Amino acid sequence: MTRLVSALPGLLLSLTLSCSAGGADPASGQGGPPSTAPASSAQAALDRLDDRSPVPLIPMMALHMKADMKDHLLVVEEITLALAAGDFEAVDESASRIAFTEDLANRCDHMGSGAPGFPELGIEFHRKASGIRVAAQARDRDGVLRALGETIQVCTGCHARFRQEVVDSAAWEQRTGSSAPHSH
Repeated sequence: MTRLVSALPGLLLSLTLSCSAGGADPASGQGGPPSTAPASSAQAALDRLDDRSPVPLIPMMALHMKADMKDHLLVVEEITLALAAGDFEAVDESASRIAFTEDLANRCDHMGSGAPGFPELGIEFHRKASGIRVAAQARDRDGVLRALGETIQVCTGCHARFRQEVVDSAAWEQRTGSSAPHSH
């Protein structure tokens, strides 16, 4: 367990950097580093190399999902720091942002409706995160670490299996059988 706690800051940094790299705004198509090749050919080359299953999302949904995942990383950071300080109330409070709720389950179903298996992994993530709260409320340090590790395992398993695929509304509707949500 001690090695897990000491390895978490490096893991968090690398996850945060990989999630925030590029600086592109997929909704506007602006930002990110300049390219020497047309974006479509570079993206097509990446798509051929990346054997993970695509999760089709319109730009607004893709950006929303990335914001949610960045917040999930912040929660893991908060939990780690609070646990190191022995502040179980703060662990519980932070974990409450990612713990299972019916609303989060519905969001997982909606966001992943075009990728079989994705909604189930999202829901499993939130259910595992609920275990962090249970352990924190019991003031069980090892239980918090175990539940946090199980939660992160779902994250890494999902990222190993799925990738975002930004599509237009027509493609999203075709692949999901649902009307595309409107921008807000």
